[in-house]
Amino acid sequence: MNTENINIQQKTPLIAPSILSADFSNLKETVIKLQESGADILHFDVMDGIFVPHLSFGPKLVADLRKYITIPLAVHLMVGRPERITAAIAEAGADMISFHIESTDREYVVPMLRDIKRRKLKAGLAISPDTSIKVLTNCLDSLDYIILMSVYPGSSGQQLLEKTYDRLTQLKALIGDRDIKIEIDGGITLDNVAQIKAIGVDTIISGNCILGSTDWKQAMIDLREKQLEEYIDIDDE
Repeated sequence: MNTENINIQQKTPLIAPSILSADFSNLKETVIKLQESGADILHFDVMDGIFVPHLSFGPKLVADLRKYITIPLAVHLMVGRPERITAAIAEAGADMISFHIESTDREYVVPMLRDIKRRKLKAGLAISPDTSIKVLTNCLDSLDYIILMSVYPGSSGQQLLEKTYDRLTQLKALIGDRDIKIEIDGGITLDNVAQIKAIGVDTIISGNCILGSTDWKQAMIDLREKQLEEYIDIDDE
C-alpha cells in the first residue's frame, strides 16, 4: 500500500488496535475481525527481548498477515538497533514504521527516518515515559508521527501513567504548527480517553480495552463516543 494515498485524518482520534493483546494462535481471524469491527489502523509491536524484556514476532508474521489487511498497517519497533530490521519490515508490507528514539545512537535517528520516508512509508518515533520530550527537537522535520508511550514499553495491560497528560501537553507545544501526528500508546480506557482527547491526540493505540472485551466493535464504538464527552477538570473549577 502506497502511503501517499493514506488519509490518516478520517476520524480524530483514530483507533489503532494493538495485536499484542490478541490470541496469537488466531491472528489471521483477529486482523480480519478488527477491520470488520471498525479499526482505522492495525498496530503491530515487534519486540526483540533486548530493548524490552519480551519477544513478540518479526517480519515474517507481518508479511503473512499483510495479505489480509486493507487498512494501514503500523509497525512499532521495540528493538535494539532498529536499523538492522527496518528494511525487512518495510519489505514485509508495513505502511507506517516507528522506532524508539532510545533504541539506537542519535546519529542514526534522522537517517533512518529519511530512509523510511524514501520508501514512501510514514516515519515515526516512539518516546518512553522517562525520556525528555526535548530530545525529539532535532528530529521534527523528518517525522510524520510520534508515539507517546503512556506506559513502559514491553507489556500490555499496564495502567496509564499520570505524568502522561503533562507530557502530551509538552509534546503538542514542541510540535507547534508542524504537520506531525500524535499517537498515544498504553493504558487507554473509557475512564481516561476523554481527557486524552481534550488535550489532543490523532490516534489512540489500544490493546486490552478492545481485545480484552467480548465485543470488539462495541468497544471501539464506546471509545469513540467517550471521546465526544466534554472533559471537565474539577481542579480548575
